[in-house]
Amino acid sequence: MASLTVDLDGTPFNVYFGADEDMPVDRIPNPQLFSLTTAEENPDTPQTWYYIESPDGVFTYPLFAGSNEANSVDTAQGGAGSSNGYSFPDEPTSNTWYGPVTDITTSGT
Repeated sequence: MASLTVDLDGTPFNVYFGADEDMPVDRIPNPQLFSLTTAEENPDTPQTWYYIESPDGVFTYPLFAGSNEANSVDTAQGGAGSSNGYSFPDEPTSNTWYGPVTDITTSGT
């Protein structure tokens, strides 16, 4: 996993996945294409994708603030448009986060 912070000024950027002995090629996710329209254009478009590491060293991805976004991603990934709620005891906001049923990584390391 990697993260990149960019200024969203409309300039395109590339994301590359690579493999090594710590992250073999079979663990690299299949990229999916999602609409990058604004919430005003399409309210079900996932706007923010979250990654939560809890407990330390174990992550869950992707997570969304609302079930509608997670359901939309589940549908786009070939699922039935379903999601599950997740809570993390050491996450400071105590929010319930939502993850698609299809292609979510839980207990990732």
